[in-house]
Order: sequence, then C-alpha cells, then structure tokens
Amino acid sequence: MQAMVVSPASKNSKTWFFDTGATHHLAQDIETLSDVQAYKENEQVIVGNVFYTPTMSNITSSIWHSRLGHPIDDILIKTLDSCNITYQRNKRDVCSACPVAKSHKLPFSLSNSRVSHPLALIHTDL
Repeated sequence: MQAMVVSPASKNSKTWFFDTGATHHLAQDIETLSDVQAYKENEQVIVGNVFYTPTMSNITSSIWHSRLGHPIDDILIKTLDSCNITYQRNKRDVCSACPVAKSHKLPFSLSNSRVSHPLALIHTDL
C-alpha cells in the first residue's frame, strides 16, 4: 500500500486526488466538501456529477482473484470472508495467467560429454 506524503508546501493544499475505486474517501477538512450525506448501502457514489462507483458487492470472485494476485480459491474465499467483503461468487473460468505463471521449466538432461583438454567444450547461454 502506498501513502501520499504531505510536505510543508502541500499541507494546506485544497488539491484532491480521486480514486473512484477506493473503498473509503477521506478529507482533512469537512468544510472543503459540499452536500455531505451519509452513505446508504446499494447506492452509487457520485463524484463531481460525472463519475460514479458501483458498490463493491457487484464485484465477482474472478475479479478479486485477479486483483489479489491470483491466489487459489480456498485462500481467496478465506481472505474475502475474513475482511467482510461481499462479492458475487461465481464458478470462474480457468484463469489464463495462472497455469503459465505457476509452471516450472524442466531441468536440462545430464550430459555425457567428456573432453581431454581445457576449452575443448564450452557451455553458454544464447
């Protein structure tokens, strides 16, 4: 997780950096906000009358699988449940990245080459 560092020059700045996919939005001074209302479940969050963020419960388990680094299903479900995150559990298709990322290169076979003097046989990576 990254944090925004506040320098003395930016301490009193009224600049906002929006992340419309954030789970929480914080303001140092509530006076900088207008039309403050409590959030009610299943509502859309409107930012600047243009952008909106759907509720987190609309996100499927396959999207969480990708966002959380492709964990196995058991770990994914335990993680989401332990964080009280509601999600749509779906029987996801096989993730195309997982088999490739989890595969291992087979070792080279043993060599039977024998030489009688130095530099008669050189091994190199091309």
